[in-house]
Amino acid sequence: MAKFLLAFSVLLFYACTGLNTQKPLKENENFYILSSANKTQISFDDFFNELLKNDIILLGERHDEPKHKASEIMIIQALNEYCSKHKISLDIAFEMFASANQTKLNKAKQNKNTITPSELQTELNWDKAWDYKAYQELINLTFYSDMNLLGANLSKEEIKQIYNGVVPLNGNLSTQIAVKEQIKNLISLTHELKDENMLTKLVEIQQFKDRRMADILVHNPNKIVLIAGKFHVSKKIGIPLHIKDFKSDKKVAVVIFNFDKNDLEYQDADYIFVYGERK
Repeated sequence: MAKFLLAFSVLLFYACTGLNTQKPLKENENFYILSSANKTQISFDDFFNELLKNDIILLGERHDEPKHKASEIMIIQALNEYCSKHKISLDIAFEMFASANQTKLNKAKQNKNTITPSELQTELNWDKAWDYKAYQELINLTFYSDMNLLGANLSKEEIKQIYNGVVPLNGNLSTQIAVKEQIKNLISLTHELKDENMLTKLVEIQQFKDRRMADILVHNPNKIVLIAGKFHVSKKIGIPLHIKDFKSDKKVAVVIFNFDKNDLEYQDADYIFVYGERK
C-alpha cells in the first residue's frame, strides 16, 4: 500500500516514455482543432486569437504522448512571441513541480545564464518519478526565456498528510458528490482498484491537488498557462470547478489534447486537439 501511495503521490494516470525532440506538427495533416461551443473545426489562428482573451489557459495532456508535448510547445511558443511583442508577462505553471519548490525554481531562473541544459534537471530539483526527457524541450523553452516557471502541485509531504487525514476541502461546485464519484470511477478504472477506503483517500488527494493548482492560477497576477493531466483540467471534475469556487472573475480557457478521436468529450474542454487528418 505504501508503494501504491508513493506512486500516486507523483501523479495520476501516468506512464513513462523517453523523448528527445518534439517534431513540429502540421495543421490539418497531423492535427486539427475542434471548438466545443459548436462542435466545429477552427483554424489554429482563430483558436490562438480566442486564447488571447483569457487570463488562465489550461492545457490537458496525456503525460506519455509526444504529440501532446509538441502541441504544448507550439501553443507556448506562439503565446511567448505575442506576449513579448506586446510586453505582457507570461507565466507557465507545471503539475510536475510542487509549489513548495518555488524558491528553488526562482533561484535557478535568476541564474539561468550560468546554468547549462545538462545541469537544469538538477538545478530545478526535478522529481525523477517524472520522465525528464519527455518534458525537457518544454522546460528548456520556458526556462531560457522571459517566461516565469511556476510550481503548481502539492509536495509529497503534503500528500502524505492528506492521506493520513486533514480537514476536508470547502467548496460548492468542486466538492459535489457527483464530482467525487466521477473521479473515483476514473481512479478505480485506471488502477483496477476496488478498495473503497483507498479510493476515498485518493479522490481526496486528487481534489487537493486540483485546489492547489487552482489557487496558484487564481492568485497569480500575470497571464498564465498550466501544463497538467487532462483529468485535472476537465471542466466537469477538475480545476475549473475549483477556480469557480474561488469566485474568481478571471477568464479561463480549457484545451484538451485528445488521444482517441472516436471518444470526444466536448463537456471537458473549450477546445480539443484531435490528431490525424480530418476526414
